[in-house]
Amino acid sequence: MPAPIVMVLPAHDEEATVGDVVARAPAVVLGHPVEVGVVDDGYAPEELAVLVGPILAGAADYVVGSRFAGLPRSMRPHRWLGNRLLTVAVRALARRWGVRDLTDGQSGYRALSPAAAAEAEIVHDFNYAQVLTLDLLAKGFRYAEVPITYRFREHGRSFIRLGPYLRHVVPAVRRELRSTAA
Repeated sequence: MPAPIVMVLPAHDEEATVGDVVARAPAVVLGHPVEVGVVDDGYAPEELAVLVGPILAGAADYVVGSRFAGLPRSMRPHRWLGNRLLTVAVRALARRWGVRDLTDGQSGYRALSPAAAAEAEIVHDFNYAQVLTLDLLAKGFRYAEVPITYRFREHGRSFIRLGPYLRHVVPAVRRELRSTAA
C-alpha cells in the first residue's frame, strides 16, 4: 500500500467550520490514503491532489499553494499589500538558490516530501512560512508552486497583525539566513 499523505489543517478560531473542512478532505489522493490532522488555523482540502502532485510525480520536494499564481484573486487590500511586500522580500532571498517563480511567500497550504519533512527546521513559532522556505531551499530541496483558490474567512479572526508580525518574522528570517550562511 502506498505511503499516506498527511494533511495538517491549522484551525485557529475555526470551531464553526473545521468539521466541514475535515469532511471535505479526500480519503485517497493519486492512490495514496489521506490522513487528516487538525491543529490550532482553513485549507482547501479539495485541492490536495494539486498540492501533492509535483511531489508524487518526483518533480519537487516542497510545494506551496499560491493564492497569487494563475487567476487574479480577491483579497482584502491590506492583506494583499502585506502579502505582496513580504513575498517580494522572500523571492529576492530565494533567488540565491535559483528560485525565481515564488509568488506567495506566506501561504500556509504547503506539502513536503518525506525527506523534506525530515530535514525541515523552523527557528521560531510565530509564523513558519518564510523561514521554512529559506531553510529547505538552503538544504537543496526542489521548490514548486501550484495555484490554489482563496476564500475570505467566514468565521473567527486572523491572529496576524502587520506590526507584530514583522517584529517577529524579520528577526527570524535574519536568523535563518545567518544559519544557512554558516
